[in-house]
Amino acid sequence: MRHAAGLWWKFDRYELKDGYIVPGKGARLTRYNPWANYWNARDARTRDQQQPAYASLLQLLSQVKTLPLLGTDRLEPDDDSRRAILKWCGEYGLLGLLHHVTQAVYLPGRLVKAPWAAGPVYAEYSRTPTSWRSRFHTGNRPLDAAIGWEAAWAAFSRGTAVDGDEGTVIATTTFGGGDVAPSTIAEPPWAVFFPSLPKDQRRNLAYPPPYDSAFWKLYGEPLGLFLSVAGLLREALEAFLQPKPISVLGIDVVPPLETTPHPPKDKHSDAAISRLHLLTAPVRMTLGSHKQHGLQIVWAAGSLLSAFGAMLCEDLADRRHQRCDECRRVFISNQPNVRFCSKKCLNTATKRTYRHRKQARARKKQR
Repeated sequence: MRHAAGLWWKFDRYELKDGYIVPGKGARLTRYNPWANYWNARDARTRDQQQPAYASLLQLLSQVKTLPLLGTDRLEPDDDSRRAILKWCGEYGLLGLLHHVTQAVYLPGRLVKAPWAAGPVYAEYSRTPTSWRSRFHTGNRPLDAAIGWEAAWAAFSRGTAVDGDEGTVIATTTFGGGDVAPSTIAEPPWAVFFPSLPKDQRRNLAYPPPYDSAFWKLYGEPLGLFLSVAGLLREALEAFLQPKPISVLGIDVVPPLETTPHPPKDKHSDAAISRLHLLTAPVRMTLGSHKQHGLQIVWAAGSLLSAFGAMLCEDLADRRHQRCDECRRVFISNQPNVRFCSKKCLNTATKRTYRHRKQARARKKQR
């Protein structure tokens, strides 16, 4: 998957508001290439090599501590965990959960006062391999070519919503594993991700295209859903790293982790595969052009979460995941025989081994 594409958006600062991760006041929006970080980490050859972004998300999950929310049975991250989550989002952005599950959205029609608008104007946004395609039309007449995209968007955004038109959202998958069915603009999954909009305004808003800066200023992700979906990434990895059962008298027995410092990584379970399918659902194949090599097949990710899923698949296929003998943390390395995730863990284990040998020699002399 050396030829992978998919730019992503991020604000340089986020905040928590009413249980949502949203852009901070005055935050700056930029685009970046998450794959550049990944390939830089892949090309590193040192023991303490840079870890890819998805590995930093897994590490963040392992550090999150929760506290019971007063008056409820819910658990909420403590203050240190909240700060760590916001810092991570400021570096990589939100996961793009709405982009991950949505294939197309058909906004409710809007009445526009213009000589070229004989009826309601409609807007539809559909996902392409590398971005989103926007289209404005009046029934069977496309407006993009007739009056230009900017003029069509300006007219649509100033129009009045048609009563009774609920719009349609086409989803490709669900995080809950339920049936995929069309929904309206005012229902999940679409309505969940715009916390700044009152519920009675979510149907009538002229939503900007999902790649537009105005869209990202409205967009936010529920903290609980952000952590739960990120947990799917960890569950998929852990399922693949489980020790392979060994047969004893015809009975499969799974050896404990502590007795298998380097468990085989070819145990594929249905649960692990299904999680990977969910994580990589928006990843698509397309064609890209290279200056030296011409046309090439390119794998494009439609969300940051799907890019992480594709990176995980790449590393699983190349058996780059290791489990540290000291802290038991999963890490990624280009060196297949590495047993420790860092010099700190290596030194800790070395000192313990030295102490044990020293104590053994002392006991032997006393005999």
